[in-house]
Amino acid sequence: MELSEFEICFNTYLQGNVHFCVATKPKNNLTKLDKILSNLSNIIFFDRPDGYIVFKDYILIFEHFEISASNSNRKGSQIRKEEARIDRKFNELFEEKTNQNKIWSEQMDVEISTENLVSNFNRQYLNHYRKIEEYKKHLIKEGVATIDTKFQVCFCIEDTTTLGSFSLVNYKKSTLRIIDIKECLETIIKNKVDYLMLFNTFSHGLNADKVVYFTSKTGLKELILNSNAMQSIKMLPWKPNILSGRYFIPYD
Repeated sequence: MELSEFEICFNTYLQGNVHFCVATKPKNNLTKLDKILSNLSNIIFFDRPDGYIVFKDYILIFEHFEISASNSNRKGSQIRKEEARIDRKFNELFEEKTNQNKIWSEQMDVEISTENLVSNFNRQYLNHYRKIEEYKKHLIKEGVATIDTKFQVCFCIEDTTTLGSFSLVNYKKSTLRIIDIKECLETIIKNKVDYLMLFNTFSHGLNADKVVYFTSKTGLKELILNSNAMQSIKMLPWKPNILSGRYFIPYD
């Protein structure tokens, strides 16, 4: 059976060499994160919502969605389309019958910007937020929950921007998280869920392959204060190049 996007995300980010960062200071954030992590083995992958964990007093709903800083529409992001196009091109080159060593390079035709990141996040966040009550009703219908069940909700937000989303802070490259951007935080605060997990494949000096940022709704006030100081920060724009090659190794 084909894995869902959330299962792929779970296998990628929540296992192996991962660094978890609590994005805000309240001590209970760390306690809440620890409770979730210590129960991840109990997660049930589902459809509407993407997953859930049954605790003694409540059910924790997981809903996953992707964002990127590329130009996107309802059919998906330009980054995904470009990745697919380049994969097809490289596969065709690999199929050529030749014994010569070759290296190929292809630039992705994408527009990377803070405006794209904000627009994509707000659209995806609100689309999933509007469906929360539907997810609860579906769990009740399937016999997972009852009308008396209490629910909590965790949005798992995966930034799929090729090479990551960065800004320049004090002449140093820094990860640009959606919780650093005022326009995104305003959407979150007006439409609160219990927890946010932000997934990024670039650990920026941390001794880990992947990094996951975590916050609960109790930490949002601190985040909005931090975002006020970052209003003028813009994303570093670039167009990624994809490199691939083939080497012929003779043998008898």
